[in-house]
Amino acid sequence: MNLAPVIIAVILLTATVGVCQSYDSTKLVYSSDRTGYDEHSLSTAFGSALDKSKPVVLFVHGRGNEPSKSLTGTGFILRLVNITGSAVQKLETTYGVTVILFSWDSDRERTWRFWDFSDRRRPLANSIGAGEHRVEKVIRALLSAKNKVSKQQRVILLTHSMGSIVVKNYVQKHGFPKGIFDNVILSSADVDNLDHKQWVDKIGAQTKLFITVNPHDWVLNESTDARPEGALPLGLYPGNDLSLKASYVELNVSSEDKKPLEAHEVFYREKWKGFEHVQQFFQRVFSGGQPSFEYGKDVETNWSNRYRLHRSTEFRTQKQ
Repeated sequence: MNLAPVIIAVILLTATVGVCQSYDSTKLVYSSDRTGYDEHSLSTAFGSALDKSKPVVLFVHGRGNEPSKSLTGTGFILRLVNITGSAVQKLETTYGVTVILFSWDSDRERTWRFWDFSDRRRPLANSIGAGEHRVEKVIRALLSAKNKVSKQQRVILLTHSMGSIVVKNYVQKHGFPKGIFDNVILSSADVDNLDHKQWVDKIGAQTKLFITVNPHDWVLNESTDARPEGALPLGLYPGNDLSLKASYVELNVSSEDKKPLEAHEVFYREKWKGFEHVQQFFQRVFSGGQPSFEYGKDVETNWSNRYRLHRSTEFRTQKQ
């Protein structure tokens, strides 16, 4: 038997996924030290996070080999195309927050499509149960934990890429709770733009909601698999039928080198030259504040709630 193809496949897999922490259906969330928490220990996870003096970010990851990708990073091959992972560490280090990672089975099929990064079918199927059942348990536990602590920390919900689909499924099944989240951010949202107003309105009715828009996002531009006719990723192009209860924030080009921000993971870049305004935006929102946009000075806009950030943007946080 020729074992060479098997050996090569194992090497490629290792180089792609890095240090692997396999998906465990019993673990609903993880802390940054890679500790997993099941349904019965969620109160411990949130109680510990809320007891600290930092804002808490509930992070719903996107597609990939999770939770390994967000907790420990990717392997050599994915890093070659600038997919590095380690989102939890990046968020905590860059913004001074405490991250609780929501875990769902978002990996692609391990078939001949191994290298097809646009494969969305398996994660799409799994996002239904993740949104309708797993998120509901986590939100219920978070609300209970908040009611038990004397000091009220800022709590932010951040979704990345296909994580927005998980939250959409939750909202369509359960609605959206009031009084838990200070801000909600749909970052690089891979959810369909068609009819998004119907479920986005339910979030925006309860808290401040920001949707990042980046027409140069290279991953979303390739994300065409398993979409209805006429649909595009919300984070690529929201369309003209916008929700009046959300702020759409388009990430503009750098005024220094005129190169567009092609990144998919827009909340963190190792080299921010020319795009510091993007990081400043996330810093304000992660702190629980509301960036105050001024027409004609900070942004370009054609709608009352759609903004295009300039590199020279100065953010002011409205008093809560």
